[in-house]
Amino acid sequence: MPATLVTLPTELLILIIRLSLPPDSLVLDAAQLRRDALLAISFVNKRIRHLTKPLLRETVILRSTTEGKAVRGASRKLRAQARSVVLAIPHEPSTYLEMTGLAIVETLPSVRHASIAGYWIGFPLGETSPLRRLKTLRLANSIFNVTLAYPLRAFALSHLALVGLIREPPGFHEFIRPENLPALRYLRVSGGADAAIVLWAAELLEQLTACQVGLCVSTGWSQSHRRYAKGLVQEFSSALDKTLFELTTAINDEPQPDKIRYLLLTGQRRSDALSQLLAMTPLVLTSVFTSLDAIFIPRQYHNQSTEPTSSISDVSAGGLFGELERARAKVVWIEDSEADFVLPDFERYLAEKEREAA
Repeated sequence: MPATLVTLPTELLILIIRLSLPPDSLVLDAAQLRRDALLAISFVNKRIRHLTKPLLRETVILRSTTEGKAVRGASRKLRAQARSVVLAIPHEPSTYLEMTGLAIVETLPSVRHASIAGYWIGFPLGETSPLRRLKTLRLANSIFNVTLAYPLRAFALSHLALVGLIREPPGFHEFIRPENLPALRYLRVSGGADAAIVLWAAELLEQLTACQVGLCVSTGWSQSHRRYAKGLVQEFSSALDKTLFELTTAINDEPQPDKIRYLLLTGQRRSDALSQLLAMTPLVLTSVFTSLDAIFIPRQYHNQSTEPTSSISDVSAGGLFGELERARAKVVWIEDSEADFVLPDFERYLAEKEREAA
């Protein structure tokens, strides 16, 4: 007799539900997409609704102080079911102190994964900091205030993303230290992050498995850090075999593009990045990136062209990428360039290379 929703074992049914959902994500839109899909599944029947309730409680998405209050007012039993939190509450003068990112994480005792976007937050470093128990942390377009409380204690983070942090907080260097992040293996610093943050992050390279860095111009960045004058690539020279550089702006501002081995064409500023590539003949492109092993390109670029900016740029993207492949630079097509942390396709690429070398 064929199995039905009524007769399927609970464990198998939960597995089917999980496999039918979009992947877990701490990026707001992707997290909401997964939650919406789970809500739609929950209306199938009473049994499915019963099984999806715990899954819905695993990730908390907060967009307003009203939602933050609701979470803080929930029973401890409900709050303990949360494993991830995505905070996107706009900062306003009327925002209550108890709605800050730190306070929300503190009220969710089982949370190990957090994303805080567009928020003014307190970032305590000390033995009692609730951020110490997190395994993954994504800070995007946030401004935060570091507070030091000695003795400092190590964080449990294995994954960290600092996206669009345009101002280095005082004391932030005390956080970005190997002794404070001994478990960190995956680091992303991009989206126009302050030069100082990028340079401090370079101190963690030895312990990392993979790193992703935004290849941006230095205009407007912290001028007090003269090391950047040597170029961003130079700062990561000891880990070029595990560093993925995001191409978002003119490569002319980088003194050593010839050292780059892995390049990501981002989808956030598609016209700028693609136009820049199309403005180069294959000969010029391969002479600039002479050490390029692989370039990661969103599939949306395939067979796409842009408005020509010069006589040599009127060429299809697909044709140029074909030239890259013929120049022995592997083209890796990806579904999306926006990831929580280091691009998963890059992680898989490195793991595959390691297996082949073994």
